[in-house]
Amino acid sequence: MKHLFLAAFTASVLLLCSCAREYIPYEVLQVSKYDKVYTAYNLWYTNPLEMTSENIQQGKLIPFGTEVVLTHMDEDKVCFEANGEKFQINIDDKNLENVYTFTVRTFTKKNADQLAGQSTAAEFEKMRRGIVSEGMTENQVLIAYGRPSLTRSPNLANNTWIYQIGPVKSRRIMFKKTAKDKPRTVEKIFEL
Repeated sequence: MKHLFLAAFTASVLLLCSCAREYIPYEVLQVSKYDKVYTAYNLWYTNPLEMTSENIQQGKLIPFGTEVVLTHMDEDKVCFEANGEKFQINIDDKNLENVYTFTVRTFTKKNADQLAGQSTAAEFEKMRRGIVSEGMTENQVLIAYGRPSLTRSPNLANNTWIYQIGPVKSRRIMFKKTAKDKPRTVEKIFEL
């Protein structure tokens, strides 16, 4: 009997210790659970329940400014619903970013029009479809593609950002150097 109790106690401790720390998504975003929450940039996926924080540009996309309901968040993942479908983004250890920072960067109170700001109708449509072209601003690239991988482009102040577009393919975005008071714009796009 003593061994059975000890085994049950040990199993309980191991179970409790192995659980990921849970967060309250709306507290992380510092919004009310009644506030509308939207995607801050396009999110790409091939399987809605196995998305990655690397945001590899394959498959379908959830356009920026899509209204979402955050349903669960722990150290390893963020779960949400959009357009009647369930999604799960797994936080990739390679991305060097914790779930808290990732969530604050990925979800916002701003809708699509607010995010796009002064963009023209043509630029808005390109961003919604996940297309980046020469002349687009740094902010428009962030909306269309999301933040580049921290392992490939750790500093957004650099003039080159690298995005993963497949298992072995990447896209390099080069920005023009401009005056400090003007936004940088895309100069060249390379497939690697």
